[in-house]
Amino acid sequence: MITIDKPEKVPDKLIEIQNEIADDLFNKKQNFNWNTKHYSVPIKDILKALYHNKCAFCECELSEYDNSNKFTVEHYRPKEYYFWLGAEWTNLFPTCKSCNGKKGKEFPLLDRRNKIKIDNAPFDKNGKLIPEKCNIKNVELLNEKPLILHPEIDKPEKYFEFNIHGKAILKSDLSDFEIKRANQMLLFLNLPIIEEKRKRKIYEFQQDLRETLDEFVVNAEGDFRDHNIKLGFQSFFRKLLKQKEPSSEFSLLGSCMIEKFDVFFLDYIEQNLGKKYRELVENAFNLCIIT
Repeated sequence: MITIDKPEKVPDKLIEIQNEIADDLFNKKQNFNWNTKHYSVPIKDILKALYHNKCAFCECELSEYDNSNKFTVEHYRPKEYYFWLGAEWTNLFPTCKSCNGKKGKEFPLLDRRNKIKIDNAPFDKNGKLIPEKCNIKNVELLNEKPLILHPEIDKPEKYFEFNIHGKAILKSDLSDFEIKRANQMLLFLNLPIIEEKRKRKIYEFQQDLRETLDEFVVNAEGDFRDHNIKLGFQSFFRKLLKQKEPSSEFSLLGSCMIEKFDVFFLDYIEQNLGKKYRELVENAFNLCIIT
């Protein structure tokens, strides 16, 4: 899960839909019959680009064919209980089918007494929704204190890191409320199928590094000067840096592997090849990443 910078401008096609259903929504309220044409169809391609074709929760690449990774447009606050947000731009983002199914219609709050009641839905005297009161950043919505993080406002990077087995874990120095939120999100981030994919990604990078190291040692013929080390390892580190780019699947894991390079890679090299090679790889990291 990473921070996404969504433009504030509402897509024109979504505005058209909002205008088309305005009267029915006001009259039927929670009994309004939502359909994917009211929210998914107008914005699916836009969300695909904004979210780099990745699930907003687990960061797996979305697919039109793979059932578990199938692209779905998720309502942050469920339309069943927040009917007025069913076509709200800031309430919609893409998820895979696995995360969509895990979330379902649930929307846990720190205190259920803070939930906005249906009778307080933000309509003006003409029966039209008040846009600023539907925006995810509206103070009344924020005061509900939701436990599920929103990738467009909550800076997920401050909450999570990963261990060498691909398991998402909480960062230190979180407040009590932040810990509750982070634990709620682990239900999505540590779905077995997602955890296994991250574990495989880590293993692939470790194997890539080991092959790079073996090749360097053979070709260097004992000439371990900084210039040669940088040339020998730069391809690997380019791939590692690319892994942290927002467009990469599991980019937050990529950032973590760089920040905790010793845990993910140096310890692995030392355990398998010895301290001498750990020092060589550490020097390569400093030359290719730090400088």
